[in-house]
Amino acid sequence: MEAVCFLTELHVKGRNNYWKVRQAVETAKETLYSFDQLKTNKSEPRRPLRKMVFNVPTRRELTSGERAIQHGLAIASGIKAAKDLGNMPRTSATRPISPLRRASWRIPGAKTSSPRVIGEQQMRELGMNSYLAVGNGSQNESLMSVIEYKGNPAEDARPIVLVGKGLTFDSGGISIKPAEGMDEMKYDMCGAAAVYGVMRMVAELQLPLNVIGVLAGCENMPGGRAYRPATS
Repeated sequence: MEAVCFLTELHVKGRNNYWKVRQAVETAKETLYSFDQLKTNKSEPRRPLRKMVFNVPTRRELTSGERAIQHGLAIASGIKAAKDLGNMPRTSATRPISPLRRASWRIPGAKTSSPRVIGEQQMRELGMNSYLAVGNGSQNESLMSVIEYKGNPAEDARPIVLVGKGLTFDSGGISIKPAEGMDEMKYDMCGAAAVYGVMRMVAELQLPLNVIGVLAGCENMPGGRAYRPATS
C-alpha cells in the first residue's frame, strides 16, 4: 500500500515546512512501531505500508522537505532503538545486562564514535562503591558503557555529556517492592536506553558536536550480598 500525507499543508503558527515534514515523518514511524523481535511467527499486515509521500506546497520546498525526511528518519531510528532496548526481556537466560553491553559495541553509521565498557574491577579502583552496592545482590556483573562521539575537531570544544540510568531490573533489593507493577521494573533502564537512542541519532545526523553517552547498567536484586540500609 502507498499513501500520501497532506498533514504538511496544515498551517502551524511559527513553524515552517521543514518542521511540519519532520514531525509527520516522526509521527508516522511512531504509529507504525511494533516490538515483534521475539515472535517466532510474525504476521504481516494484509496491506503493509510500503511507501509514503509527503506533500509540499511548492517545488521550492523540495530541498527542505527532503532534508526533513532524512532528519526525521534518523530521529525515529534512535527512538526505535531506545524502545527496543526497553522492551527486551530481563530473564537470566538473556543476561539482563547484555543489551547495554551490546549497545556500546557499535553505533551504526558513526565513523567517529568509540565505545568502551567499564567493569566492576575498574569501578572499585575509581571508588564507585555506592554504584556497585546497588548491584551487589545480583548474579550479573554491573557495568558502565561509555560511548564517545566526536563531531567537532576543535581542541577547546567541550562535550555534551548524557548519563542514563540503566537499572535493568529494580526489584527493590532487600526492600522488595510490591508485586503489583513488578513486571514494569524492567523499564528502570529506559534512561540508559534513551541515551543510546540519542547517540544513534547524533551519529546518523553527523552533528558537529562532541557528545559522550554514559549507560549506567546494573541490576537491583535481593540476595545475601544485597545492600543493607544503614542502621543506628
